[in-house]
Amino acid sequence: MIDPGYGIEKSQMRTLLVIAFSVIENDPRVFRQVQVLRDQYQVTVIGLGGCPMSGIDWIAINTPSRTLLDRLKYIVLLGLRQFEKAYWSRALHLTALSLLAGQKFDLVLANDLETLPLALRVADNVPVLLDAHEYAPLEHEDNFLWRLAVQPYIKYLCRKYLPQAKGMLTVCGGLAAEYTRVYGVKPKLLMNAPVYQVLSPSCVEEGRVRLIHHGGAVPGRCLELMVEMMAFMDERFTLDFMLMPSNARYLAELKQQAASNPKIRFLEPVPMLEISRAINHYDLGVYILKPNNFNNANALPNKLFEFVQARLGIAICPSPEMARFVERYKLGVVAIDFTPQALAARLNALTMADIVKFKGAANVAALELCFEKNAEVLIDEIQRLLGD
Repeated sequence: MIDPGYGIEKSQMRTLLVIAFSVIENDPRVFRQVQVLRDQYQVTVIGLGGCPMSGIDWIAINTPSRTLLDRLKYIVLLGLRQFEKAYWSRALHLTALSLLAGQKFDLVLANDLETLPLALRVADNVPVLLDAHEYAPLEHEDNFLWRLAVQPYIKYLCRKYLPQAKGMLTVCGGLAAEYTRVYGVKPKLLMNAPVYQVLSPSCVEEGRVRLIHHGGAVPGRCLELMVEMMAFMDERFTLDFMLMPSNARYLAELKQQAASNPKIRFLEPVPMLEISRAINHYDLGVYILKPNNFNNANALPNKLFEFVQARLGIAICPSPEMARFVERYKLGVVAIDFTPQALAARLNALTMADIVKFKGAANVAALELCFEKNAEVLIDEIQRLLGD
């Protein structure tokens, strides 16, 4: 792969606009994109919060909180199926459009479906590459109100705007196949793998198995199933949670549920870039992700690859996308179903030699399951769209 930025002044590089309606320093997927692109292109990023890194042109979207009137107007427009008006009624979208007025780029990278209409409007006939992340039309299908009010709007955005993007990415094969089946588009796969970490598997302590789960405290992920699982574990096992307070009430409920089990602890989260190093001393990363909606059923999350970069074995339930990697690279165990008892049974059957073997397999897989390998998909797609 040729680095198009090698030996070229920044002002002579191709110009890219990255759009993300997120706080990018807390958004691992977008953060990694910008990190690799800034070395090869002149990158402008528009997003929420503060500038996530040096070497880019940063545009912050600062909009006031939506008033009750704003929300009611948006809901009414959705109810009337005035989807285009609903999109452009949002201050977030209008502010971003104003901030980008008059600027020219060679390519626009839109993160998530919500940014796509904006990206196409500001692109001015240059290619737009959509990173869809998840499968948007079914993202919250387990929520009745979302299905009633928002899902038709999301499907409208997909029907109208997906065909206009010149390229498309998503996180795994199951989501890509559904986009192809329903909308006829053909996304490339860009997995949620983090940057390679120079680490070694930590030592295994006889008679003790340290489990870790990290991520957001999100009710839809049913993290309480892992709390329940610990009631079925033998005396070797402890479980630590390292959770972002995405939902403070839910996090408090989890802590209350776990309070009677001294083998469960809750630790303060660490910055995104420090996760793999911070959990390296554990033995197994654990995740029970209930398939309560399409995206959860087809999840291939950051944490799976962060477990690998931390050189941990992995214990999961039979989520097909995750199970495919665990089984292919011999990284750990997959339960027969999604119950806490089923995963506990697989864990209880492990020997210390098994755990050493899993951690060694992660050490080998880390060379391949990293962003450096994965980033080639992103760079190749951008080069294709630019004609380089």
